[in-house]
Amino acid sequence: MTEDNWVDVFAFAELEEDIPQGVFADDHYIVLYRIGEAVHATAGFCTHEVADLCDGYVDGDIVECPLHQARFHIPTGKVLSAPADRDLGTYRVDVREERVFVRIPS
Repeated sequence: MTEDNWVDVFAFAELEEDIPQGVFADDHYIVLYRIGEAVHATAGFCTHEVADLCDGYVDGDIVECPLHQARFHIPTGKVLSAPADRDLGTYRVDVREERVFVRIPS
């Protein structure tokens, strides 16, 4: 882990819009999303069942779970539709020198 719990996880240029990218940062599985020039990061699994959101469908700033179609607002992690009833965890993201860094809570 780097100083202040910021972890270098991916190259910004390799992130594509509408294609979630799963990464590991220490013990955390995280999914990165590029929305325009912004990058967001959420917990990697749906809160309803353990479905990998990296396989989810992205529409603008919403990700839909590939298993039961629960929907989440990517920037905030807020659940938008059943069957999920718990928000996704989110992570702070910083892009510097063309690299994506994610802050892991201590």
